[in-house]
Amino acid sequence: MAMAQQKEECCISFVLSLVVVLLFLCNNGWFAIARADQTGYISAVGDPGMKRDSLRVAIESWNQCNEVGEEVPHMGSPRAADCFDIYQASSTQSNGKNCSLCNLLPYLLIHRVTEEDNKLGVGDPFLGLQPNALFDANLYAANKELYLGSKCQIEDSPKPWHFWMIMLKNGNMDTYAAKCPKNGYKVGPFGPDNGFPCFGEGCMNQPLIYHDYTTLQGANKTTLRGRFFGSWDLNADLSKGLVGNISYHSVTWEKEVGKGSWVFHHVLRTSTRYPWLMLYLRSDTSYGLSGGYHYPTRGMSKIIPESPNFKVRFALNVIKGGGPKSQFYLMDMGSCWKNNGQPCNGDVTSDVTRYSEMIINPNISSWCHPDHLGVCPPYHTFPNGTRVHRNDTARFPYAAYHFYCSPGNGKYLEFPYTLCDPYSNPQPQEIMQILPNPVWGEFGYPTTPGEGWIGDPRTWELDVGRLSQSLYFYQDPGTTPVRRKWLSIDLGTEIFKDPDQVAEWTVSDFDILVPKVTEKDNKLGFGDPFLGLQPNALFDANLYAANKELYLGSKCQIEDNPKPWHFWMIMLKNGNLDTYTAKCPKNGYKVGPFGPDNGFPCFGEGCMNQSLIYHYYTTLQGANSWDLNVDLSKGLVGNISYHSVTWEKEVGKGSWGFHHVLRTSTSEIIIYANISSWCHPDHLGVCPPYHTFPNGTKIFKNPDQVAEWTVNDFDILVPK
Repeated sequence: MAMAQQKEECCISFVLSLVVVLLFLCNNGWFAIARADQTGYISAVGDPGMKRDSLRVAIESWNQCNEVGEEVPHMGSPRAADCFDIYQASSTQSNGKNCSLCNLLPYLLIHRVTEEDNKLGVGDPFLGLQPNALFDANLYAANKELYLGSKCQIEDSPKPWHFWMIMLKNGNMDTYAAKCPKNGYKVGPFGPDNGFPCFGEGCMNQPLIYHDYTTLQGANKTTLRGRFFGSWDLNADLSKGLVGNISYHSVTWEKEVGKGSWVFHHVLRTSTRYPWLMLYLRSDTSYGLSGGYHYPTRGMSKIIPESPNFKVRFALNVIKGGGPKSQFYLMDMGSCWKNNGQPCNGDVTSDVTRYSEMIINPNISSWCHPDHLGVCPPYHTFPNGTRVHRNDTARFPYAAYHFYCSPGNGKYLEFPYTLCDPYSNPQPQEIMQILPNPVWGEFGYPTTPGEGWIGDPRTWELDVGRLSQSLYFYQDPGTTPVRRKWLSIDLGTEIFKDPDQVAEWTVSDFDILVPKVTEKDNKLGFGDPFLGLQPNALFDANLYAANKELYLGSKCQIEDNPKPWHFWMIMLKNGNLDTYTAKCPKNGYKVGPFGPDNGFPCFGEGCMNQSLIYHYYTTLQGANSWDLNVDLSKGLVGNISYHSVTWEKEVGKGSWGFHHVLRTSTSEIIIYANISSWCHPDHLGVCPPYHTFPNGTKIFKNPDQVAEWTVNDFDILVPK
């Protein structure tokens, strides 16, 4: 701490602005990943890694514009669920004798959703159904999803969750039926339009959906298996198998009790009448709107992942690709925000669905070329922050992009542009489709065509948060950049207008990982309650900061011997003192206002303020200052204070290096190293009894100075 000769001795008490950093080191790469889940990350889904025996899974089906339109006779509304709890039978009876029946049936399944629930359709009342939805197929399906969610709900922290969602979609559209809005606005019949397949009236129908409830199977009754399956061809007789030119969908789930992950086995087949079909496995937000869906939803994500701070892990085995036009999405993300950056509110004329999709079918090539810029995003951002415009033919990675289209309600689009299909969503949409390319390698994505495709099953860990933060998405000029929160994370395929094709794949071990310490945690301020906060600290800034440090420590804690530990601490301090506010005690005793005192710098009221602190989870750099009106996006321009600490390390190699920068300003005077000594042999009163060499740089009363240094390999050694 800085020591100074003052007219009156004063011990400056202050509230630290805290930035905590957890650094976990491990030699083995795979072990580091596994340990990271136990230290730096937590799961955002209710069933981490799909390992919970008591499964929660549901299915939904959409038409071209993500609605129901009309129900299939005798099928009910196209929402259904398979949710059960599993109980282990005791091997002995209450009288102590062996239970032979229990040995034959070692487990018992209790299903929470009945066949009657799943067959509910328009006109059938149920608990919670809104009166205006009783005879409206679209609203009825939305209400039914909430009802099924209530039967499957698992209480959890920070929110309850409901089920994995299987999503089906029929790409046919009858333009003469006028069922789909155009960019959110109702339109009348039009056509013909060769862009949309349709065999005639009824082509937008929902599929047949049959359900084999999960049961215990196998010789020992320890294999759990169930499925949903069916066809869009309503006259198909599936008892005869896939005979003839018929469409088909099937998802089978299987797991050994107490072992490993659920394996979801998907099959999708197109037909002449239904050449454009989609099948995805989704983790939707458990509350609110999901990607592409303008009604309240239910899902598996109890925490909404936000760019740039989340990862997605799963195992994928592509068995059949679905043909040359199968847009198989290794990762498909959906969200919603308005063009001005505001969150969606259900207004389909101003809400915009945003999609980011990585296609891994090697048959799908880039449509983005120097002579076809209208399907390229305006710019590409490299991992180091370098931004390259699409006109820069030497540096722009055209091959990394399959297709980009702009929202139909964008007012300030950069020419040339291509508008997204205005009909295949209930509201305008923006779509970013990318392809395997070296520019995505740093995020864990495939870098060459064919990686992860047929014959190359893999377990992926994708830094989806950082990649999605780097992608271009349209926003009106001059508006505050949106916080990108992804309401739906899914994978699967869209077979695009290609009849008689089959795709087949399995997914397991799916998880979404978010930092233990979230942006919400770091932004907690007095008045915001959190676990462990003492009541007297809620509105006391000093006590609140002390309690918050303990709370952050609890989230970062590593169990160790002889004691747990928490984090390296970066400490900031503002040396200004307003003597008229009487905020600081004198040697521990409260004192009243005094001054003026030239020994303490202060530009006036508010000079003792805390610093602006902005946080990027991989670095702490830029955008940090005590000058509260500063715009650091313009760089260190003018007389402004500044602090930055950046940490960097090669995985598995060496030490973390901490790079520090500290700059003073006229209004925020702190500490400096290049001052002369007041300690002399003839002035021993200002000398300490003994000297210990310092390991840091300090600045005192010198404006507009910069200190910069690095620290690494730090350790404290004690005798064994």
